[in-house]
Amino acid sequence: MAHVAAGAQEVRKQFGATTALDGVSFDVLEGEVHALVGENGAGKSTLVRILGGVHRPDQGRVMIDGREAHLASPRDAIAAGVAGGLACAHGSITPRAAWVAADYR
Repeated sequence: MAHVAAGAQEVRKQFGATTALDGVSFDVLEGEVHALVGENGAGKSTLVRILGGVHRPDQGRVMIDGREAHLASPRDAIAAGVAGGLACAHGSITPRAAWVAADYR
């Protein structure tokens, strides 16, 4: 069975009255690269920022190497082995969508 390098369990994040993430769960297996695709406001950037230690989830857990991780800053995420990137696709290449890729070592 493949090793789960990172993930999220039932993550929820709100900014005021706006719910950016509501019950997001996923696993990233060691060596995988994932892309998040969706319309503006779907929560892609918020999820990557939570995994990168920029934001903290209001509820749920971030997992790294099978353990809950409390990432209070990007330095914490880097120290835990999370390396990530955020990029928006050019509209002529991927109409009406943006993409986010996070790479976990």
